[in-house]
Amino acid sequence: MSMESETSPVKPTVIDLDPDQVIDEGKREEQTKRDDQAGSSAPKPAAARSSNRVGPLVLAALLVGAAAGAWFYRNTLSSYWPADQVKTLQARVDLVGSSHEEVTTKLQALDRLAEQLKADVDAIEANEAGAQAKVQANVDKIAEFETRLAAIETANAELKALVAALQAQPVTAATPSGTVVSLPPDVIPRIEALEKDMASLKTQETGRADAAALTQALSDLKAKVEAGVPFADEQARIARMVPAAAGLDTLSTYAAQGLPAAKGLAGELAALRPALPLPQVPVPNDEPGMVDSMLDVLSSVITIRDLNAANWQQVADQAIAFAEAGDLAQAVAAIDAVQEAKPPDLQQWRDRASGRIALEAALAEVSQSVQRDLAARP
Repeated sequence: MSMESETSPVKPTVIDLDPDQVIDEGKREEQTKRDDQAGSSAPKPAAARSSNRVGPLVLAALLVGAAAGAWFYRNTLSSYWPADQVKTLQARVDLVGSSHEEVTTKLQALDRLAEQLKADVDAIEANEAGAQAKVQANVDKIAEFETRLAAIETANAELKALVAALQAQPVTAATPSGTVVSLPPDVIPRIEALEKDMASLKTQETGRADAAALTQALSDLKAKVEAGVPFADEQARIARMVPAAAGLDTLSTYAAQGLPAAKGLAGELAALRPALPLPQVPVPNDEPGMVDSMLDVLSSVITIRDLNAANWQQVADQAIAFAEAGDLAQAVAAIDAVQEAKPPDLQQWRDRASGRIALEAALAEVSQSVQRDLAARP
């Protein structure tokens, strides 16, 4: 095929032309000039009107496109690519929502608590009303019993006077069978026994009031002992109601003045501490002459403590620490541990601390006795 292409003649290019499109070159130039003249002589407002129409159309198209884009972003793309302000607003909305839920939960809890408190108050009021009714019934019964007891006591007094008169002038009488009888000689002892039984019965009926008074007296006694003030009235009241209570003798010893508690005693010892003595010995002076004079001057300023002597201020510091902690037994033991004669003020404080320990022990014994007495009452 390559050989045939080299030897074959060149084929001419065929161009298809429309006869109407074939224009002579001279005619083309004349036609162009006429078109230019016509274009220059044509009115221009049509082109201006065309450009004025295109501007609003383009602007309207842009607005419509922007609106459509905004609508599409809001409804479709905003959930995937939210703006920063939208994120911030969403975070705030979530925070407000969580806070609202938390407040709602707390309000519901408060409502439940208020309902529970209301139910408790109603129950307490109901119990109080029932208790008041029972107390009033007991008061009425006691009043009725006291009225009857007073009538019995009056009749008993009249009977006792009559019996005494009969004993002074014995009366004998004859029975239908002819037997002579007289008043028995043991009538008076029997009547006295009857009076004792009536007194015991009266004590049992008024036992509840006595129990309340005894409980109050014990509470007042504990409060005054704790405060370190005199408690003679409270001690005497308990002694009247429970005379066999253990520890009353010890309480009576300190009832008139009272004794401070552990912290109060610690304050007293702290005030005494600066006056307690310290072990001091003078500096030995064996040098004569000028040196002797100089050492005398120094000895008036410098002191040497003997390690074997007691430092009562240090002992007081230990006792103060124990007393402030409420352990008076350890404070007394710290003072007794020093096997030397104690300063008078420190010895007096030690005796007061020991008295406070005994007072607290006696108060515990009295409290136990009172509790046993209250438990044994009907």
